[in-house]
Amino acid sequence: MRKLLLVVFIALTFFYSFSQSTFHNQKLVYNFIRIYFRGLEEEKREFKLDIHLIPFKNRAIDLEEGLNNKFSNERFAYGTLKLDTVLIEKDYDYMKEQLKFWKDSIQLNPKKIRLQHHKILIKDSRAQEEMMFPKFTTYRISVPLFARNKKIVLFYVENFCGLLCGGGQLNILKKLKNGSWKFLGAIPTWVS
Repeated sequence: MRKLLLVVFIALTFFYSFSQSTFHNQKLVYNFIRIYFRGLEEEKREFKLDIHLIPFKNRAIDLEEGLNNKFSNERFAYGTLKLDTVLIEKDYDYMKEQLKFWKDSIQLNPKKIRLQHHKILIKDSRAQEEMMFPKFTTYRISVPLFARNKKIVLFYVENFCGLLCGGGQLNILKKLKNGSWKFLGAIPTWVS
């Protein structure tokens, strides 16, 4: 009986710690997204965040392949940043684990984003002409991937602002002591 109780206790402890780490990852992801897009709100930009996630492997980028090669063939725009100056091997492995965890996620939970309701795009029902000449920029994102220390993040984002207006890029940001995120560089993937 004692052995059975011990096994049950160990199993419950493991399940609890796993669920806490999963919750922590989700909390970290949603906090980052909220901070990132609140920055756009503060700049008074007219935008909507589409809750449908961009897959990690899409027409513009393959994040898993990029992590395997440490984005070695990619050039960061906006400076001379080299990823090996901010990420180590264990960070790449940690990001690959996050890829596996989030792989089947198709959309964000609007309640966890906690942006103003009119800033969230759940279903785009605009007419084609309105999409070609929109009144706001639409953003789509992948799930942000964090380094082990949670102070560096890779974040793929695309924006669409009308006919021949938009782009996609893999951003790298660093968390500052005050909790805000500083843009370090980007790998552009497409531009219109």
